[in-house]
Amino acid sequence: MKERTLVIIKPDIVKKNMIPELMVLCTENFKIIDIVMHHLTYEEAADFYQMHSGKDFYNRLCDFMSSGKCVAIALEGENAIAETRRRIEDEIRPNYTETVTCNAVHGSDSSEDAKREIKFFFGKI
Repeated sequence: MKERTLVIIKPDIVKKNMIPELMVLCTENFKIIDIVMHHLTYEEAADFYQMHSGKDFYNRLCDFMSSGKCVAIALEGENAIAETRRRIEDEIRPNYTETVTCNAVHGSDSSEDAKREIKFFFGKI
């Protein structure tokens, strides 16, 4: 099924100048709908990750996500959500994660999350 998803290359990867390497891993066989580099404020990070509000890692996550630039990529393709999640869990995080918080990339968990997350970074696309 053709669907859209959002992938975020997080500040730890941007700071290491590894954007191209992670982009290849995240986007292969998908159409890039839109892409933006953005430095989230703490408030934007808190809004984006509001579903985790109150959890013990929430403030660390918001601090990390607002610590530097990230790259948000809206993708489209067959089973885009499940396939990007598989790549993140099986290929990317095991090889690029520093800590539980500094875990290289974010990927939408569901079609509802993908719609909300894409709208957050790009408005309506």
